Amino acid sequence: MSAKPDNFDKSPWSRLNVIKMIDRPGIESHQVAVVCEEKVRTYGDLRDRYRRVASALVDLGLESMARVGVTMTNRVEYFEVEMGITGANAIMVALSWRLSGTERIFLLARSRAQAVIAEDRFVEPIAEARRRGELPDLRWIIALGEVAGADFDYEELCAQGSGQVLETPQPSLNDPHEIIYTSGTTGQAKGVLWANGTVIWNSLQQIIDFGIRPWHGNYVTLDLNYIGGRHDFTLAMLHQGGTVHLRSSGGFDAQQVVEYVSEYGISHVLWVPTMLYEILKVPHLAELDLSHLEVIMCGGSPLTREMIGEMQAAFPGIDFMQVYGLTEGGGTTSFVPSQFLTTKVGSAGRASMHNEI
Repeated sequence: MSAKPDNFDKSPWSRLNVIKMIDRPGIESHQVAVVCEEKVRTYGDLRDRYRRVASALVDLGLESMARVGVTMTNRVEYFEVEMGITGANAIMVALSWRLSGTERIFLLARSRAQAVIAEDRFVEPIAEARRRGELPDLRWIIALGEVAGADFDYEELCAQGSGQVLETPQPSLNDPHEIIYTSGTTGQAKGVLWANGTVIWNSLQQIIDFGIRPWHGNYVTLDLNYIGGRHDFTLAMLHQGGTVHLRSSGGFDAQQVVEYVSEYGISHVLWVPTMLYEILKVPHLAELDLSHLEVIMCGGSPLTREMIGEMQAAFPGIDFMQVYGLTEGGGTTSFVPSQFLTTKVGSAGRASMHNEI
């Protein structure tokens, strides 16, 4: 590998970070960025609110490159929180809302989070752990909703923040963006560090490999704290100025999902094998208008030849592919294009653009 040029850190490219994916020329403010149930964020809303989050965190005294825990279900606030933490030159710690209280406290302590932004139901156990001295680094608890034990209400904090771009130092391409914890299948959960450049590169790979365009939209049925929920199609969709549709976390209703895809003209979806089995059982599936659906990505485990055949018959003309990704390396490290699904059953596929395997 060649040495980094002496002038790399001064180049415009090196100064890119994740917020430049959505706060850039070419994406109009009125375009819809995120939809979750009845709530909508345009790109103008998203830019204004992430700046307010960043400003509020800096005004609190959050240190540069400090960790900020995020524990919430799928909701429109997720991306403004993520971008706001980046705008404050800090590092997001994405925690699953499915963790037990003990697991959540352990990971907040292990990551040395100085702040946490949490849904109201998670606040009191975190506050109690702080009172017991189990979270010595935690200075601020910010609640999505008014609840005892929180230091600040999220909406009130946002209202106090400035909607202007901060003049404070901003992270660069090689600076950390987030820490994502693995499932801990080989022991204790391990923190995986994603740089801003890792996120941007993963997004660009998917835009090119999977043909994501500004008029497209994806429907997220996985939790955003996971790689599959946020780093497969989702951030790439925002990068291109498309629309991210979020399904509320918890449970999976196959009929509701395919009806939503039909009604809202969704173009890209990621479904894991257990979801595919349920979707194929939906009555009158063939009668739904799925003409906008272009790409079905499947990941999590290899599919049998029989399942591949059933999916291709149920969704004719749609680009159906299997992907292999990992928390440690990228949302789509490799993929099997649709034309090879039946001849390369069980294969991890070919490398995504500019990946080396």
